[in-house]
Amino acid sequence: MDGKKMKANRKFIKDKEAVSAVIGVILMVAITVAIVGVLWGYLSGFFTGPTTKYTITATLLTKDTTAHSATYTIEDVSDDGIEWSKITANCVASDGTVTTGTLSHSPATDTTVKVGQTFTIDAGTNAWTGSFKLVYNNDQVLWTSPTITV
Repeated sequence: MDGKKMKANRKFIKDKEAVSAVIGVILMVAITVAIVGVLWGYLSGFFTGPTTKYTITATLLTKDTTAHSATYTIEDVSDDGIEWSKITANCVASDGTVTTGTLSHSPATDTTVKVGQTFTIDAGTNAWTGSFKLVYNNDQVLWTSPTITV
């Protein structure tokens, strides 16, 4: 009876051609290497590229203890694409309290930060001691002032 079942199963096998075992192993190894390479690329950040660290160098031009503000001149910019609209001014008091200051720049028509421009940070209505920070896209500190009293 086993012989009849074997012959019955052979009726479904019409074509006996297949990929050889050697070629099959080579294909499996190649696919595995490709998958590992892609995973390594994503996990290592290879496909996302390097992140750019933007910086600004500025020096104090004037300070106004009546208006509680300070004006700075930009001396160096790490990238020409830093946009004023994406910068916020944080006022970090000497006790660690952080508030948002009012930032203005001159010339006001410029949309990107350039060497030679000036910017003013207004710390509010009360006398204040601490440092100013310019923050880009709410996550990267571009510049931090030395401690100042305004």
